Amino acid sequence: MLRYGGVTVVRLYIHKLCSSSYHVIRYLVSKNLLGRVDVVDTPQNMTAVLRAGVVSVPALEVGGELIAINPLEPEFVEAILLRNESRVRDFVPKSAGEAVEKFRNSILAIADTPREIAEVVISYLKRRG
Repeated sequence: MLRYGGVTVVRLYIHKLCSSSYHVIRYLVSKNLLGRVDVVDTPQNMTAVLRAGVVSVPALEVGGELIAINPLEPEFVEAILLRNESRVRDFVPKSAGEAVEKFRNSILAIADTPREIAEVVISYLKRRG
């Protein structure tokens, strides 16, 4: 677990031109929570991006582990920052089907990936189990 001064480090990977990233940042600003997260601008920090394994933004890393990528609900980030475990559980998939659907949506959310390629990747992953 990555800690700094006894506090678990929470990083939010963004791209300044990404509308989803902008949405999460605006939400955190509105809740006075932006100061609790280390914001990483991906084009300026490619070493950190590659080390973390970020494939889409926004992405959330807690304690050195990537735990969520786009689509990233701002309320989930808020729950993590406030350490609201019961609220965090609301965002955890309740079934394998829901997990696959969230994963599918995250792949389709990658702006540079054509839908056909994303569907092939999803099909492949389903076959692998």
